[in-house]
Amino acid sequence: MTQLHCKHLDITIGKTSVCRDLNVQMNAGESWVVLGKNGSGKTTLIHTLAGLRQADTGEIIIQDQLLPNYSRQLLAQKIGVLFQNDEESFPSTVLESTLIGRHPYLNWMQWESKNDVILAEYSLEQMGLLPLKKRDIHTLSGGERRRTRIACLLTQNPDIALLDEPNNHLDIQHQIETLTILKQQFKNKLLFMSAHDVNLANRFCTHALLLLGNGEYICGEIKDVVTTENLEQLYGININKFSQGNQTLFFPA
Repeated sequence: MTQLHCKHLDITIGKTSVCRDLNVQMNAGESWVVLGKNGSGKTTLIHTLAGLRQADTGEIIIQDQLLPNYSRQLLAQKIGVLFQNDEESFPSTVLESTLIGRHPYLNWMQWESKNDVILAEYSLEQMGLLPLKKRDIHTLSGGERRRTRIACLLTQNPDIALLDEPNNHLDIQHQIETLTILKQQFKNKLLFMSAHDVNLANRFCTHALLLLGNGEYICGEIKDVVTTENLEQLYGININKFSQGNQTLFFPA
C-alpha cells in the first residue's frame, strides 16, 4: 500500500523555517494540497519529499522504507515530480519529451518499447496533445508545454505524484480538465500538490497541509483544515465564506 510518512521533520531554507517537527502520514487514495504564502517553502517541501534535498532533521518513509535507502532508479519508479518551471534544454518532439516518463523502467542499454510509445501516446491523448506529438517542444505555448510535462508524469505512472503548482500557465478549462485527470489517474495512489487557488484545492483534494510560517503548520482532512479561521491566519487577510449545496467557496473580504 502506497504510503508517505514524515516523522519529526524539520526543514529550513535560508532563514525561513518551512516546518518544524512535521508529523504526517499520507496514504493511497488521498489527494493532498499544501497551501501557504509566497516564500513559505512549498517548493522546498516538495523537493525534500522527493529526495532532491535533505531535511535538517527527521525521517521520510515510503512504504516502510527510509527514502535515502532507495536507489535512484527505484525512487523514480515510486515518485514522480512536476516542477514549478521546467524548461526543455534540448530539441525534442512532444512524444520524445513524454517518453522520458518511461526512463525509470529502462536500463542504460534499452530503448523505449512499442508499449512505452502506446502509453505515452495515450497520455498525450488524455491531455489533448496527441495531434502535436511530432511538434518540436520549443514551438509550443507555455500551457501546452505544461500539459506535455503532465503527460510525461502520467506516462511515468508512479505510486506518488509530487506536483509543484500543476496549474501553472493553464487556462481555467485546462485547469479543471487537468486536475480531473490527475485525480482519476491517482485515485488509488497518492497525490500531493502545491497550489494558490484555495477553491480548486477544496474541490479536488481530500487533505490539506497549511504552512503558517515560523515552522508552524496545520494538517488533516480538508473539511477540518481549510476553514475561514485557518485561511485568515494563513494569509493574514479577512476571508468570506460562501456555501451553496455541496460547494464551499472562499473569497478575500
